[in-house]
Amino acid sequence: MRVSAQASENGVIEDKSDYFRAALQFKRFRIQLIDFFKLPLDVSETALRVTLRKASQKTFEIYLERATRLESLADVRPKAVVRPARSAGRQLEHA
Repeated sequence: MRVSAQASENGVIEDKSDYFRAALQFKRFRIQLIDFFKLPLDVSETALRVTLRKASQKTFEIYLERATRLESLADVRPKAVVRPARSAGRQLEHA
């Protein structure tokens, strides 16, 4: 999904929210699993994966699939970019 908003007279801010939405959904899913298995909130990724693998292979596979999907979106992580109007000579970028 592309979100565009007028930044100023000189440009438009473009932001892609798919990554952020997926990250939030994954975080909620992860917290639900941690809560279900009564693990501490600061459980390591390794310990969580071991617990999931022991409890349910299917749940472990779903978790890995979602984590992989999030990592693939992170490779194209959105950046807020201010693109100048054609008459403007300056471009600002935020990483």
